[in-house]
Amino acid sequence: MRPSIIPGVVQTYLDRLGNKDTEGVLELFTEDAVVVDESQTHTGKSAIRNWLSGTASEYTYTSSQTGYELPADDTCVVHIHLSGNFPGGEADLTSTFTHADGRIMQLKNR
Repeated sequence: MRPSIIPGVVQTYLDRLGNKDTEGVLELFTEDAVVVDESQTHTGKSAIRNWLSGTASEYTYTSSQTGYELPADDTCVVHIHLSGNFPGGEADLTSTFTHADGRIMQLKNR
């Protein structure tokens, strides 16, 4: 049976990201994890660390979860509204997490 709540590793990611805890976020990923964000692919923890320290932290913003879906046992889709000092000032983001054994294997932001 599929869970009806956001998986713990995904909620922990969102909480740590909101607290700007780069190392805490990084430890949630597998060694060979893949992040796709702004049409860029970041593979492995070193590349993900660079993404977290660069593009992902370039702007100041607040976020609120507006919904989520659980299309498969290993997949969680989170809908997030962002407000901040980035171009346009507001955006809606869809983050698709693939996870297993308490670790994130893939994250796609669109």
